[in-house]
Amino acid sequence: MTIRRLTRKDRAAVERLCARAGSEDFVPLYFERIIEEKAGFGFEEGESLCGIIFSTLVLDGEAWLFGLRVDPDHRRVGIGRCLTEHALKEVPRSCRLVRLGVFTDNRASMRLAGSFGFAERAQYVFRESKKTPSTAAAAADLKRVGPERLEEILARLMSDRRLQEHNLLLPHFYEWFRLTEESLAELIRNGWVWSVGEQLAVVSTELDDSEVEIGYLSDPCDRVLPAILERFSPSLIEASLPADPTLEEILERHGFAVPRWGSAITIYERELDQPGSPG
Repeated sequence: MTIRRLTRKDRAAVERLCARAGSEDFVPLYFERIIEEKAGFGFEEGESLCGIIFSTLVLDGEAWLFGLRVDPDHRRVGIGRCLTEHALKEVPRSCRLVRLGVFTDNRASMRLAGSFGFAERAQYVFRESKKTPSTAAAAADLKRVGPERLEEILARLMSDRRLQEHNLLLPHFYEWFRLTEESLAELIRNGWVWSVGEQLAVVSTELDDSEVEIGYLSDPCDRVLPAILERFSPSLIEASLPADPTLEEILERHGFAVPRWGSAITIYERELDQPGSPG
């Protein structure tokens, strides 16, 4: 039994593992990017890949663990624990915080996170829309936010009650950011911050707009949400937003539904000992 770093040669094995672990898994879709930009580790028994986990660094020196998968025939024997422990050891010593996300119906992973000293930080809901209403007038008002508005937008986002609660933003499915001037500036540079008047949205996309994810909506969002749906019109738009009954009602009104692969995720975080710190 060994834990080793994953390579491109592991693609087929990772795809088989994810297919057995659960349907509609995002990991195979991002495998190339994961291998290029992230640290991926696999648990092998003989020649079989029994489990995987990935890690990445975010903008302000914080780590994120994600994609923990264990083959159903090898569960409850400690593989998930071994992979999590290994991934934590691989986190650079410069990091002060590590986070991970667990689907809210995955009790075993929640217990695992708690056993490693992770504490619940926030909860996000997932919704997806497969139809876009006709809102050409609103779309005409949609504008990208430029760097000259950085301080203004940062002040507004920092005063948002949902972000005040946990100060987390989700610009992409597996890239979590603590909201800071640096991270917001990066989002603006990427062209992910949009506005209609005073209403804001953070929308991450692939280069060809084929994959679109809404990572933040201001309150209210009655103008910016329809404009986003009109501006980005692929067959599917995902929304990953802080849990909020009012916001969920608005999403439902605009045709968003709970995806088959999960409705909510709980974010856990743990502070890491710094070099030279006591204990």
